[in-house]
Amino acid sequence: VEETYLRNTTDDINFDEDSVLGLQVIAPISDRLTVQGQLLANGASDLDGGFDVNLDWAFASYQATEKLVVRGGRIRQPMLMHTEYVEVGYSYPWIRPPQEVYLQTPFNAVDGMDLLFETPLTAGWELSLQPYFGEAEFELALGAGVIADVDLTEIKGLRAQVRNDLLTLHANTSQVEIEFPALMFEFDADLLNFGAELRWNNFVAMAEHADRDFSVPTLSDDQAWYVMVAYQFGRWMPHVTVAEVDSDNLQGRRQDSLTVGTRFEVNDSAALKFEWSNAEPQDGTSGLFVTPLATDNDANIFSVALDVIF
Repeated sequence: VEETYLRNTTDDINFDEDSVLGLQVIAPISDRLTVQGQLLANGASDLDGGFDVNLDWAFASYQATEKLVVRGGRIRQPMLMHTEYVEVGYSYPWIRPPQEVYLQTPFNAVDGMDLLFETPLTAGWELSLQPYFGEAEFELALGAGVIADVDLTEIKGLRAQVRNDLLTLHANTSQVEIEFPALMFEFDADLLNFGAELRWNNFVAMAEHADRDFSVPTLSDDQAWYVMVAYQFGRWMPHVTVAEVDSDNLQGRRQDSLTVGTRFEVNDSAALKFEWSNAEPQDGTSGLFVTPLATDNDANIFSVALDVIF
């Protein structure tokens, strides 16, 4: 059996895992009303292979007041610090955000609505609140080539963020009702996330912690975290990240990883990235591999990416 990491990474050179092409359209209707849409072809999201084009988001945005925006349609879910722009690799140091944390929410878009409230506080701080609700559908790989349709029939949550020029603090809590129609299986999940980002001179640090709890004892509750430090040397930004996912039973995902990489600013709209990651499943689990490793206790993943915005 070929050992596969995440969705498409094997011993062979692979161009699917991180290849993404997106086209975004923004159309102002009036001074207050704007319509936005984005088409996305993502090699990693198509579980049967290929680069099918999907409507990644499509929503109307209404500026109700100076501090309040109302959005409705297909919107990005904001559960983690980078999920609203996770497909825009240019916006963060890594080739891909730490998957121990970001696979806790295997969907990116919500069909529903949200409110964006932003207001200044004191001493240069700003507050952002974002309640949201809706529903979603996606496909989930269960292993051994089995792909299941998943319906998220009710999603509701609240994101809160405070920030200044130096520090950003993020928190999110959400509840999700989940159905597997083919299996006639329903349950709930509670998601809780905290994160922080520090930018001081040329020094950058990020950290996140995510908890995922299910309402049925047969499913594994997960806890995941990462810490990243980086330093900007001119056009180069080397970075180091440690990450872990743990669960409360042996059927869950348990893995430690270390990622060392660098980002090179080609120009104001392009970044070239190089990464080495060592992923080590724990306690006999498969970790983030599709099946348990047959030979070694860990695996090395080498990645190169060019992120371009235009």
